[in-house]
Amino acid sequence: MLKKIIIAIVVIGLSGFGTLFAVGGFSSALRGEEAPSIQALPESEVKIGYVNLQRSLEAFQPYREAQEKLREYQGELQQRIDEMEGEIEQLQEGIQFLAPERQQEVYEQLQMKMQEYRSLVHDSERRLDEREEELLQPIRERVKLAIGTVGDRQGLDVIKQFDGHVTDVLWVASRVDMTDAIISHLQDIE
Repeated sequence: MLKKIIIAIVVIGLSGFGTLFAVGGFSSALRGEEAPSIQALPESEVKIGYVNLQRSLEAFQPYREAQEKLREYQGELQQRIDEMEGEIEQLQEGIQFLAPERQQEVYEQLQMKMQEYRSLVHDSERRLDEREEELLQPIRERVKLAIGTVGDRQGLDVIKQFDGHVTDVLWVASRVDMTDAIISHLQDIE
């Protein structure tokens, strides 16, 4: 006999309060039987916390230092891009005053310089992304650890990001993570 699959769904209302529902009857519905009713669990059983992640990061000194390093690095990359833009502008402005036979030669130089420019911009974007990842990944790990630690200490089950409106779930206590139970249940009904 197929066992019922229990699915836990967190429903967040407009007021920001969560209600945890246990929904039974997935397998009974597959067999054409009437599904059991939805049973609401008390809101007090699920404790949800919120964090303004951007404000938290901006208050964290290592994050501010990483942002400053990124701005400096971006400035260095931008300086080289600006220099090449100047070179291209000079070629574009000068081409019209040249003799026709010389115009073709400068036009080819201009095309090569523009290809070089596109490559430089692409390479600079890639390098900036790599540098950002290098600087911010350790900070992300520290923030993730801090969120979990505070969630545990405060006895919370879920911490959601709130930056003017609720967005991502940042942390979930293992007691409300139904993944292992659902995997086990799925294996039982195979």
